[in-house]
Amino acid sequence: MKKLLFSLAFCSVSLFSVAQGSAQQAPQGSSQPVQPGQGPSQRKFGMDPKAQTEKMAAQLGLTDAQKTQVLIINNDVVNKMKALRANQDASVDKQQGRKKIETDRDIVFKGVLTDEQYRKYTLMKEDAARKRL
Repeated sequence: MKKLLFSLAFCSVSLFSVAQGSAQQAPQGSSQPVQPGQGPSQRKFGMDPKAQTEKMAAQLGLTDAQKTQVLIINNDVVNKMKALRANQDASVDKQQGRKKIETDRDIVFKGVLTDEQYRKYTLMKEDAARKRL
């Protein structure tokens, strides 16, 4: 009887601990609330492409045609970044791969944006980099 009570008590405590741990799970190192439409992968690695495009459209004054092109570019960048992160090959330098993807994106953006929009875009990137530091 004592063994049965001890087992029940142990199981209860274990289940309570597991329930508490899963209820309190939050992104580590982040005090930011979860934004609508942002799953864990977007929160961890930046905005989703559509939200990023909408933000750029508002800040840069993109035309509808530019918004369409920027959305395609942003989707492409996200897909390339996911593929890079999923690559388990130890010989792949992920930081260098990320920089190449970003550089390629900037080259394409330069062809889509006006000179003034591209200047604003580069200032936005620099400001975001300063905020991360």
